[in-house]
Amino acid sequence: MIVSDVHKYIYVQIPHTGSTTIGEELIEHYDGRPVLSKHSYPHELFRKESKKYRDYYLFASIRNPLDERVSIYYKLKTNHLGLYAEDAYETYHNVNNSKVVKERKWRTFLGKNRYEFCKDPEVTFEDYFLRYCYLSYNNPICILKERYSKILRFESLSDDFHTALSEIGITPKRHLPHGNRTSKNESWENEYKSSRSRKRARHLYQPFMASWGYC
Repeated sequence: MIVSDVHKYIYVQIPHTGSTTIGEELIEHYDGRPVLSKHSYPHELFRKESKKYRDYYLFASIRNPLDERVSIYYKLKTNHLGLYAEDAYETYHNVNNSKVVKERKWRTFLGKNRYEFCKDPEVTFEDYFLRYCYLSYNNPICILKERYSKILRFESLSDDFHTALSEIGITPKRHLPHGNRTSKNESWENEYKSSRSRKRARHLYQPFMASWGYC
């Protein structure tokens, strides 16, 4: 999570939505600072200092979950950024930015078996999807949904980011760079090949997608 007391904004870093790039951009160019852990959520911050942040501009990013699932598969298949290595750690700052804490990445534990499965060259996205994806999709973006001032779409991330900056009262300094990209063999739409995978995708993702205007 990135906070600026200068410009009074809070950016919530939802996984797989370009949040790493935006977080780095906010820190480097727009007086942002990291608080709590990278993927902490606003209720955790408000619980500590609700009055201070009452008028802050709260924004985050969202992504089509069908696209996100394909991206996760390729991250697993390629051990993206070494996320599934046994010694993978990440650092984060506490709410007052006074202490740096080091902890093992959650992906190391949750993704190890899936990584071992997906790294087989013969394993396709549909093999992975039908084996591991069986729960209805939800997303932390839904926590305090009504409190957000702006939701950035991954599909139009740069334009939406600049719109958010303008609403905050900041003049954008440059185009948003592309970072932390996942290598994919083809567009995500083409990965759901069989009627079985498409049927399951509709069952798991349609409620979330409908509520956020993706279908």
